[in-house]
Amino acid sequence: MTYEKFIEKVKSCPVSWITEDRYHNSESRYSKNKKKYDDKIPFAIHSYGETGGVSGGSCWDSSDPQSYSNPHGCQESINEINKCLALILTEVCPNISFLTYSIIYNELIESKETSNYEYYGNSTDYINHYIILKNLYDRLVENHVINDLPDNVDSLTIE
Repeated sequence: MTYEKFIEKVKSCPVSWITEDRYHNSESRYSKNKKKYDDKIPFAIHSYGETGGVSGGSCWDSSDPQSYSNPHGCQESINEINKCLALILTEVCPNISFLTYSIIYNELIESKETSNYEYYGNSTDYINHYIILKNLYDRLVENHVINDLPDNVDSLTIE
């Protein structure tokens, strides 16, 4: 399977993915897989969870902004990226062993923390989890889960 075919299969899966320009932009959590991205090339699958922030600020002097935390936000994000990866691997290589899946997952997941600053001192903090698709593809090839040959070429063909 070529990388291009791999990307086609990723685009057919109901997962959240982002383009490379969005990956490098801290506002990546806003770009989910929607119709307007059909002509774009997925760069990474991603998920995010709200981990906390500050709320209660207002234009009134009597406002009392309070920080808060969401202890479930990180786990929700991890669960979502795990679900996205499972959907892709089910489509691309349904016979992958659990051991290989675990190794790939642990090697490839990345995380970034971001904050969205709002008016009057309010803010929302997020954890973003990513798996870069080229790295996933390369790892699947390296572990012989898929081959990098076009589908119409037999891996035993000798030239």
